[in-house]
Amino acid sequence: MRLTTSRILRGAVGALTAAFAVTALTGPAPSGVDREARLAPALQVAKSVSPDPLIIGAPAEYVLTVTNTGDEAAENVVVTDTLGDGITARDLPEGCEASGSTVECSGAGGVTLAPGASVRYTLPVDVDPSLDDGDNIVNRAVATSTTPGTAPGSTQLVSIAQTRTDVEITKTGPATVLPGGRIVYTVVVTNNGPSDAVDVFVQDPTNGNLVSITDLPDQCPPSGLTISCRLGTLGPGESVELTFAVDTDADLAEGTVIDNCATVYTGSRETDMDNNVSCVETVVDDGDGPTPQVPESDIRLAKAGPPVTTPGATVTYAVTVTNDGDQTSGDVTVLDPIDIGEASPVEVPEQCVRQGDVLFCELGGLAPGESVVLEFVFSVDGPPGDHIHNCAVVHQTTEGAGEDRTACVDTEIEEPGPSPSPSPSPSPTEPPSPTASPSPSPTAGPSPSPTPSPSPTVEPSPGPSATPSPSVSPGPSGEPGPTSGPAPTVSPGGGGEPATGPALPVTGAPLAGLVLAALVLVGSGAAALTVARRRR
Repeated sequence: MRLTTSRILRGAVGALTAAFAVTALTGPAPSGVDREARLAPALQVAKSVSPDPLIIGAPAEYVLTVTNTGDEAAENVVVTDTLGDGITARDLPEGCEASGSTVECSGAGGVTLAPGASVRYTLPVDVDPSLDDGDNIVNRAVATSTTPGTAPGSTQLVSIAQTRTDVEITKTGPATVLPGGRIVYTVVVTNNGPSDAVDVFVQDPTNGNLVSITDLPDQCPPSGLTISCRLGTLGPGESVELTFAVDTDADLAEGTVIDNCATVYTGSRETDMDNNVSCVETVVDDGDGPTPQVPESDIRLAKAGPPVTTPGATVTYAVTVTNDGDQTSGDVTVLDPIDIGEASPVEVPEQCVRQGDVLFCELGGLAPGESVVLEFVFSVDGPPGDHIHNCAVVHQTTEGAGEDRTACVDTEIEEPGPSPSPSPSPSPTEPPSPTASPSPSPTAGPSPSPTPSPSPTVEPSPGPSATPSPSVSPGPSGEPGPTSGPAPTVSPGGGGEPATGPALPVTGAPLAGLVLAALVLVGSGAAALTVARRRR
C-alpha cells in the first residue's frame, strides 16, 4: 500500500513538474526582459498626384516613394504601379518601363534599400480627354524585394477627374450692305481643350425688324428669329464652321447699324467665358456717296450672378446697361439667350419678352450717365455637375456699342449639402449643470505636396537604431541624387525614432521561466525524500 501511494505521488509530482517546465519555457516573457529580435526588411509605399483633382485631357505626375522601415537591407526592390482607366504613361525616368497600363520601376541596375532608406520615382502621365467629369481614377502600387522574409508594401490612391474646356466662337461678316441686300455671316466654333466639350450649342438671335433669315447650315434647323445650332461633342482642337445668310429690309435708312452676335455654350466646365460671344456690325449704305460714318456710343454692359447653385433652386442674374458717353444713345436692345435644359426663366423685367430661346429687352435711348438694371430669375433644371452659361449682349440700331457689349456668368450646379442638425435645447425642468468651456482644437493645415523629381532619387529617412547588416554598403547621405545618369544610390537611414514596421518574432527561453522550473524540480525532490523516510 505504501509503495503504491509513493508511486502515485511521484507520478503526480512529475506531471506537475513537466507542466510548469513547458509553461516556463514557452510562455511570454515578462515586461522589460531582454529578448533577441530576428532581423527582416519591411517596405512601405507612399503616393501622391499633381494636379489633384486630375484635369481631363491634361498631363499629370504621380510620385512614388518606397521606404525600408525594417532593420535589414532589402535587395532588388521593385515597385509595380497599375495606372487607372484613361491614364497613359509618358517620358518615364530611367529604370522604369511601361507595359500597357502597368509601370514597373527597379532603378538602373537594381535598387538596394538599407534600413530607413527610400527611393522616389516621378511618373509623368496623360489623362484621356474623353473621360467623364467626376470619374474616379484608381491607382495602385506594390513594392517587393528578393530578400527572404521581406514584408512587401502597397498603397492605393483614388483621384477625381474634372473637365476643363475653353470653347471659343468667332463671327465675321461685311462692314456695309445695301438696303434690301444680303449679309453672309461665318461662325467658327473651336474647343481649345484640354478636355472634350460636350453638348456644344450655338445661339444667334436676329432682329426681325431689320433682316430675315434666308439660308441656314444643316446643323441649324429653322427656329424662328433665333438661329440655333447643336454641335454635340468637340474634341480638343476641333473646330466647326457655320455659314448662314440674312436679307436686309429694302426700306432701311442709310446709316442704320445691323448688329448681330452669336453665343456658344457647352455642358462642360469652362475656364474662359470672355470668348463665348462674337459680334459683327454692318452699316446700311445706299452706295450713292461716301460710306456713312456712324458715331460710336460708349454703352457698357455688366452681368452678375451666383457661382454655384443646386438642382431645383432659383438663381437671379442682374444685367446693368450704362451709357458712359456724353450724348444720348440710340435705341438700346439687350438680348439674353436661355441655356435650354439647364435653366428656365420664371421672372423677367417688364421691358423684356421671350422670343423662342432668347429674352429681348427694349430700353430705348439712354441719356449720358444713365443706367438700367434688369433682373432675371431662373429655375435650375440641370443635374449636379452641369453648368448654366448665361451671356447677355447689348445692341443699338443707330449707333455702335462700346467694347463691353457682352457679359457672361458661369454657374455650376452642385449636389445640395446636408441640412444642419438642430442644436439640442436643455430640459426646462432641470437647470443645466456647469461645465468647463472647452478649449478650441487647433486646426491642422493642408500638408504640402511632395516636390516632383524627373528621375528616381534615393534619399535618407529616419530609421531604426539597429546596426545595418555588414553586407550592405552605405551610400552617400544628404541631398537626393542627380536627375539622370547612373542607377540611384542608397543611403542608410539616420538616427532618431525607429520606423514603424511589422512585429518581429522572439527566440530563446525567458530567464524567469527557467528559474521557476528549477524551483519546481527542487520541490519535487524534497517531496520524494520525505516519502522515502516514511517507508523506512
